[in-house]
Amino acid sequence: MNALMQGLGCLGCLDGSSDGDACEAPAPQPLAAPARVVETELRARDDGTRNYRLERRAVAWACEDAVRRCANAAVDAALDESLRDALDARLGLKDEMAACGLAEGELPLAFGSSRRPRRQPKKKKRKKAPGPSRLADAPNPQRGVDDKYWAQRFHYFSLYDCGIQLDAESWYSVTPEKIALAIAARCRPTDVVVDAFCGCGGNAIALARRCRHVIAIDIDAAKVEKARRNARIYGVAVDFVVGDALVLLKTLRADVCFLSPPWGGPGYGEDFRLEAIDVQGVDGFGLLRLAAACAPRVAYYLPRTLSVKEAARLAPIVEVESQYLNDKLKAKTVYIGFEEAVPVVASLDGVADALSTIGCAQLLVDDDLRAHNAAASELWHAFFAADEAHRRQFALADGADSGGYHSSGMLGRYNAHRSGVIYEHDEAVPQLVEGVAFVERVEAWRGAVTALARDVLGAVAARRGAPADMFAAGGAFDARAAGRFHVKRTHAGAARVLLPAHRDPSTLSLIVHFSAPPTGLEVRTPRGWARCARTGPGVVTVLAGSVLAAALPGVPACIPAPTHRVVADWEEDDRSPRLAATFFCEPRPDARMADVAGDTSDAPTYATWRARSYKKYLKKP
Repeated sequence: MNALMQGLGCLGCLDGSSDGDACEAPAPQPLAAPARVVETELRARDDGTRNYRLERRAVAWACEDAVRRCANAAVDAALDESLRDALDARLGLKDEMAACGLAEGELPLAFGSSRRPRRQPKKKKRKKAPGPSRLADAPNPQRGVDDKYWAQRFHYFSLYDCGIQLDAESWYSVTPEKIALAIAARCRPTDVVVDAFCGCGGNAIALARRCRHVIAIDIDAAKVEKARRNARIYGVAVDFVVGDALVLLKTLRADVCFLSPPWGGPGYGEDFRLEAIDVQGVDGFGLLRLAAACAPRVAYYLPRTLSVKEAARLAPIVEVESQYLNDKLKAKTVYIGFEEAVPVVASLDGVADALSTIGCAQLLVDDDLRAHNAAASELWHAFFAADEAHRRQFALADGADSGGYHSSGMLGRYNAHRSGVIYEHDEAVPQLVEGVAFVERVEAWRGAVTALARDVLGAVAARRGAPADMFAAGGAFDARAAGRFHVKRTHAGAARVLLPAHRDPSTLSLIVHFSAPPTGLEVRTPRGWARCARTGPGVVTVLAGSVLAAALPGVPACIPAPTHRVVADWEEDDRSPRLAATFFCEPRPDARMADVAGDTSDAPTYATWRARSYKKYLKKP
């Protein structure tokens, strides 16, 4: 909310002020720092049979997670038994990913429908027979509605011929269904959403197919009645309210506010300005201030002629998505507050930047490490699929600080729902699974992650102006990179397993989550807990530890060691265990810790200091 409200002034005409000058539209306040604008594209293509290829691309950065959420939501809607014969959102994306050898957690930049037209051998052209085409559209029965809008009726609502109702204004202002679904997919299934100007319900219906609760507002009672009818046709529940959004937004509280205000008709001009929006004297900036008071995330649906420079006036950080239907730019949606709290980066420089700001990043790894992670996932799933008696053969000793296998409950009170395998530093990996080259494959994987850890530490040290070898063997902060690692499996003992919040006492941690969301880490940010949403063999989560924070104080501030917690959620129909591996880069166990890092003889050793940090984890029930 703070980031959203930064640079936005108060809305004078809606604060109860009786001052006549307060009713004038206030000028936008200058931002303290240059705005960061992210440009993306959404493209939906119709193959002529109302089957769509949906694709979201990044213009300035990769938004793969948004693509996956959008695609999966569309697939889920298409598989709904009550709608599958009528909906045209049959994308088949999961099948396509499987055919490409991709796991669901892997995130390519674009997803497409499996119903792509196949190349056919060229045929000789025939002369068309005289007479009307068999594909000629039905005549337009709507008086006052341009034929170009009538021809797109199934783009607006795929169930149009089931009784959808639109008024004259909605024919040119409704959001095409494919675009509305893509916007809705940016929200979470648990979100409460307010649609402040719902019209005949296009966006409200799409949001209701995705989110837990939707409140749709419009001041026009006739529009609301049509929207209610349209929602019944789609079989979704929406709370429709006839009322003034300018008043209601000041009292409602939600997770997301969707704005699609009147733009002034089809002739809104080539260079759209936010001041051109006029809702009872409130311009586009005033509407955003109201929406920001209602919800921390705002999706703002605006004309296609909106410039990036104009969008940058809305907030310090915005994403501008250009939305195409059959290669025609239809509109632009500005997302505010939707940015990833935990950066997803593709380079060591990106990791170094992220660690210097919030102490956490998710790195998209190269093909070699991805292959190692995928192979390790198969090995560890095979190990945990073995019976308990077989796994217990590798419990080297009792106690959570010793290597080998530990069953549920042996890892302390906060790990009652977790079992795992722990390797301390140079401890040898036993042959855990008979009949496979387990040791060789695990050691190869271990070496690949170790190399990445060393590269990350070197890049971070170089970025902060420190010697690149300070974390190498014999350096000032000798980090036994990835010398200790854990593989933990969390069982569905409850709807949610939540471990205590803590800071990592090591130098650096690298985490590989083998299971699909929702599972993984949450990092505390100024806006609350933020989920590290990426999982799968193609991504590694990097966490800065307390030793790194002390070793590289730097300028303007030290590298933060973020407070984080482990969380795993389960749905009713998915109770499968969650599997993850953590590699720790840390000083030697006998290194003396004074002010976190040093060589004072009377200071505790690193091993003792780490045990204190994890005391509440290791405490027995």
